[in-house]
Amino acid sequence: MSEVIQSYIGSVHLKVLNLEDSEAFYDRFYQVMSIDRKDKNEDYVGYWGNFGIVLTEQQNHLINVPNENKTAIAKISIFVSMKDMVDKIYTEMHKHGYLIIWKPQPFEYSKGYYSTCIADPDDNYLEIFYSEPEKG
Repeated sequence: MSEVIQSYIGSVHLKVLNLEDSEAFYDRFYQVMSIDRKDKNEDYVGYWGNFGIVLTEQQNHLINVPNENKTAIAKISIFVSMKDMVDKIYTEMHKHGYLIIWKPQPFEYSKGYYSTCIADPDDNYLEIFYSEPEKG
């Protein structure tokens, strides 16, 4: 039997149209998620915790394509270890007027799967989900 390799995505790098607008969105998002650290200079903003998101401003964009027509990452799904975090993130982002793709709700993907999905200012979808641990 071969060894199971443990792996995870350490960070996602997003090119954004307006660094200031995206920074405001991710500041709120990571405030609820309790980030470990934020790095910033004139070229980028980086958020670091259980996973990282790095933002850089795209200087020469041609068009702004809606999410459903993109040929890129359509959604980033982020696991949280407590179900109430899904509701907290939804409440915070909704309160500040960000686009909610779907409200917190259960899905049949796995036992106890519960998620919400929010669009950032560049129409990148962030699904925040909880799923009950598998009992083995």
